[in-house]
Formats: sequence, C-alpha cells, structure tokens
Amino acid sequence: MKKTIIDKEEAFLRAGNDWEMLSLMVGVYFDFSKKQLALLDDAIKSLNLVEINSISHTLRGSLGMLGSIEAYQSALELDEISKRGEADNVQTFYNNLCSDIQMFDEALKKFLHEKKL
Repeated sequence: MKKTIIDKEEAFLRAGNDWEMLSLMVGVYFDFSKKQLALLDDAIKSLNLVEINSISHTLRGSLGMLGSIEAYQSALELDEISKRGEADNVQTFYNNLCSDIQMFDEALKKFLHEKKL
C-alpha cells in the first residue's frame, strides 16, 4: 500500500490558496528544518530528552503547516516518547523521522515543480 506523504490541498490552503506564498513557506521550511534536524541530531547523540522533545515538537508544527502526513506523525511519536522519558527508543523514532522527512521533502519539491510547469 502506498503511503500518503503530503496533503497537497491542506498545504495549499495553509498558504491562503496562493502558489507564491506556498513557495515562500517551503523555502523557509527547508532552511528551518535543516537547522532543526542538525540540532535534533546533537540532542539524540547526547540523549537530551528535553531538547529532543522541544525540537521534535517544533518540527511537527512546521511539517503540519505544509501538509505533511507521515513525517508529522513520526515527529509526534518522537515528541511523545521523549516526553515520557523513553530514551531507549529515541534513535529508532529519530531514524523514522529522518526517513519520513526526506520523503516529504522530495514530495514537496515535486508538488511545487508540478505547479511551475
């Protein structure tokens, strides 16, 4: 079964049904998420659950604003397990999040490219 990676209608709606605004939002997201993922990687390496929780929560909001489905869910799961103090599971959930974000980023680029044609 094929996963739904992005809710295109939701992304467009969040941008006020404006392709230029969506493109701007995506640019901000790419810059922001790259920085947040670097910070999250450091927090994962040090098992800093407070930082993991904070960063994954922030990423979840950014992903949700752009219609992410799978990556949003992965960020939520990492947010929740770090909040519960489940340090043993953070690496697995982090790996899932990184994979889902990569797929989302590719789908988002493709979505924008399709509209520019």
